[in-house]
Amino acid sequence: MEDKQFWTVWNPNGRVPMVQHETERSATQEAERLAKQCQGEAFFVLEAVSSRCVNSMHRVNLRPEELPF
Repeated sequence: MEDKQFWTVWNPNGRVPMVQHETERSATQEAERLAKQCQGEAFFVLEAVSSRCVNSMHRVNLRPEELPF
């Protein structure tokens, strides 16, 4: 996971945003392009302001240490 600021474009009637724009301007231009293609639909420019990530693994061995055969 990158610790880098980005913007994305979201349409409430569309799919989950996948593209991360490096600048607000780039995201705004994309929102305008999409809005022209889909007249009457709203495209929101969203800014990532923070992130959280828990990076740990709890492992449990369920096999006996020595097999009986």
